[in-house]
Amino acid sequence: LTKLAGIEIEDWTTLAPDSHSAARIAEGKTIKLGTFVERIRPIDAAAIAQWEGGDPLLGDSPAITWNEIGRGTVIYVGGYCDHHAIGHLLDLLEQKLDIKSPARASSDVEIISRQSTTANYLVLLNHSGSAQHVTLAKGGLDLLEGKKIPGDELTLPRFGVAVVEFSDTRTSRARR
Repeated sequence: LTKLAGIEIEDWTTLAPDSHSAARIAEGKTIKLGTFVERIRPIDAAAIAQWEGGDPLLGDSPAITWNEIGRGTVIYVGGYCDHHAIGHLLDLLEQKLDIKSPARASSDVEIISRQSTTANYLVLLNHSGSAQHVTLAKGGLDLLEGKKIPGDELTLPRFGVAVVEFSDTRTSRARR
């Protein structure tokens, strides 16, 4: 994976269950990485986050790197992320890749994305005992309820499930 990620791992360590190392993303946010952290040496990759805090092993080496290879991009994270860190990373990737997440929800909602040749689908699973608000990138059709979703908002009941279809009109027209 060295060629794909464009990095080498110089050193690594494990952390105690209740400790973490801080990484400052280039945009100024700090995220916490834990369990297992690595000292990264970029070869072709660019650093998008640096370790901070003066750790003797990690120093100020990159914590997260970005490598464009072929038509793709490899983001390497030098530690384990909790759900808060993943949220910050997703925000950063949306900005850098100029993409929009298909849905936004609390960490209690699992979002699964699937696509066919004619449509995109989101499966939304509320894992909590209270209703959860979901903001969609655009309106769609709730397949379980058989109803159009007005606008871009949906509320999942406690432990609720929704399957949302977004038709791809470009593909649908091309097939006619």
